[in-house]
Amino acid sequence: FGRSTDVWSVDAWLRRLRGVSPPVRGNVYWWPVLYAELAVAMFMFGAFVQKFRETGFNWALSDNIRNSIVISWYQYRADPPEVAAWLITNPWLWKTAGTLQLLAQATTVLAVFLVARPILRALAGGVFFLIEIFALAKVFKFWHPFWVPLCLLSVDFEYFWGALKGRGKAVLAGRAVAVGIAGIPGRTLALVGLFGVGFFSYYSANIALKLGERHLNYPFSSMAFYSETRARKPYAKSQYWLIYTGRADAYQKATDTKPISLWYREGTVEDQLFRVNTIAELKRLDALYIERAKRGLHVVTPNGKETVPTFPERVVYRSGLMAATPYPMAPGIADFHMGLRAVRDRHGFRAVTYRLSSEDGDWIIDVSHDGFKNPKFEILARLNVREDLAMDKPVPLQGQWISATRFQVAKQTDSKFAYSLIRVQDAALGIDETYYGPDNFQLRQRH
Repeated sequence: FGRSTDVWSVDAWLRRLRGVSPPVRGNVYWWPVLYAELAVAMFMFGAFVQKFRETGFNWALSDNIRNSIVISWYQYRADPPEVAAWLITNPWLWKTAGTLQLLAQATTVLAVFLVARPILRALAGGVFFLIEIFALAKVFKFWHPFWVPLCLLSVDFEYFWGALKGRGKAVLAGRAVAVGIAGIPGRTLALVGLFGVGFFSYYSANIALKLGERHLNYPFSSMAFYSETRARKPYAKSQYWLIYTGRADAYQKATDTKPISLWYREGTVEDQLFRVNTIAELKRLDALYIERAKRGLHVVTPNGKETVPTFPERVVYRSGLMAATPYPMAPGIADFHMGLRAVRDRHGFRAVTYRLSSEDGDWIIDVSHDGFKNPKFEILARLNVREDLAMDKPVPLQGQWISATRFQVAKQTDSKFAYSLIRVQDAALGIDETYYGPDNFQLRQRH
């Protein structure tokens, strides 16, 4: 329902080619500009709300930014760039960066209310947003060039062009939104109003009710995916930050102790390793990874990132709880409570899976396996992992074997949460390995 601007529009360009002066339209075209600017501002402001309402300034003043950078690089890619490494080794730096990000996202919406203040409007709605875009690109290698044009919505080009010609104030004097509204015909104004009320009411509800977390409301976004707080209470204390995940480590030679350094982990496989739990599913993931390796893995080399055709002699599939290390420890990812899911080496493919069930109030762990010759099993566990963030060694889980592959957990009166592991010893293959078992189940008598 809007009419084009009389300065840089296609209409104006065609009129100039024809030698026709543009009509005087005043501020009639302002409402599409303001609506577009408000939509972008709410996109950014929604991200601020998403961050701030959960933890307040602790989003910035905790280890959240440090953990986010550590996870982004050490879990999925390789060593971070120099600026990111500098941030995560200096608490005041990552907390300042987090505070500035909150400030930039919180003030973007002010641009809509500063239409008569073009310099402040450009700063709040465009410059801060542009700085954030480049900061994300520099620290996370998260480059979104299609965000850059959105910053231009908050720039009053006519004012700045007029200022260069010495008539910026005169142009500014005519910038009254009321004049623009008054110039819109009644029927069009009603349609404009109805559209605005419907669009921005739903957008506001999307932010207030967290609808964006369901990923069903594009393009109404509060950036929920990027707004979680990766830090634990008490926020003033630096602690491990736990991550459920999987990882496939490829070893060029079977005797290598250090896996190949990959750029962006092979997500097709690794994102599923802690979700699947059958031998058939693990074999399918193994086949996917081996096929990917034959085509070439994205390897980090001294010369940068390269796609190297390679077929590793040994591949180890793991899943469980990794953790971003707390400050002042060296930044990185620790295998907090990790176990194997499957292995492929000179012995072929082997895997261990489990099923947790209840019988007569007891927990029963059924072990399934493939690729072993004469395996012997032991059930180990760490207790209350999430409450006691310490990398203690696992201990034998109290219980008894009621068959070669069926373990009955002993009844207990106190309530603790067990995160179990399955140790496998096979003398015929000469191996002693620990696989991931059922996790987060309560060690108490069940009724």
